[in-house]
Amino acid sequence: FWLKPKIILSIASVCSWWLTTAMCIFTVKNTFICDIESEASSTHSSTRARAATADWATLESDAAHLLASESSRSFGELCAELFAAVEGGEMTASSVFEDIRGSVVALSMHAAGAALLQRMLELSRPDEAIMVAQEFRGAVCEAAFSPHAHQVLLTLVHCLGSSEVSFIAEELQGDASHCVLHPSGSTLLCQLMLFASGEESTKTLVDELLSGDLAVLCCHKFGVEFAASVVSHGTRAQQALVVSALRCNLQRFARHRFASRVLAEALLYCGEEERFALASEIMSMPGAIVALACHNFGVDVVRALLHVPQASKQAVYFIEKGSRRIMRDKYGMRLLQELGLSGVPVTAVVGGA
Repeated sequence: FWLKPKIILSIASVCSWWLTTAMCIFTVKNTFICDIESEASSTHSSTRARAATADWATLESDAAHLLASESSRSFGELCAELFAAVEGGEMTASSVFEDIRGSVVALSMHAAGAALLQRMLELSRPDEAIMVAQEFRGAVCEAAFSPHAHQVLLTLVHCLGSSEVSFIAEELQGDASHCVLHPSGSTLLCQLMLFASGEESTKTLVDELLSGDLAVLCCHKFGVEFAASVVSHGTRAQQALVVSALRCNLQRFARHRFASRVLAEALLYCGEEERFALASEIMSMPGAIVALACHNFGVDVVRALLHVPQASKQAVYFIEKGSRRIMRDKYGMRLLQELGLSGVPVTAVVGGA
């Protein structure tokens, strides 16, 4: 058969290309044919490799006295050996602290180094833990956003209590709005609420956060952790600010994936008057309890509402009355089983929620 000139030219071009690249090695990645040798020598890859090497060199330089061993061994392996030596009794925590003095922050940025520091803090004397804490002065914000270093800060807050770690809250002030929406930063803020909520620096930090849009905080996947912590461990004034934000749209928040957790915490830990006011407002809408009991997030609000002394009896009444509908829902049926009402007879009751 006859091929058109354009097709013949295309075939010739492909053959020519194949001959010039015959010495290359190819592989298939995600349905694309890639030249391994060319890819390895690409500018982007080489730049990234040089950056990684530079970072590693910097890290080794910062912790040179810890890494005075064969260069072939990785940083993680050396930290693991120190960890094993302490666990096996070959070295004391005090001797390790002497070795790592001046390199704490650099160590904490690495997964193995952070694990080593956390274990050392668990075995340390108070003065050694304070020494570690002091090395984080001026580097708290950087550490708070690190997936590894923030774990060391958490351990410091837990081990030292409030006064010795007040500088952590001080350094976070001004950057709190970003910190609370970050997975590591939010966890650190919750730890401060748990162990150092009485410190003035922590109070100032919390007030800075509570002056913003609390509805956004309650509906954010990381911000919700801090909002729930304020409701559980904050002062009455701080709790009231969060509850006030929730009451702006209570029925919506009761069904929200994240905000429902804050509402449930408020029903469990706020003052008696606020708990009863929240419960009454939730139950005031006809059919609200039954609807929430059949909702994957709302059912947890109902569970918390059942712990409000002045409202639990009425809530159980609404659940029993709506049991016909609740039984047809997997979340509602589970709630009925928890309450021992899965076999409750359905009676015709008129009116109410």
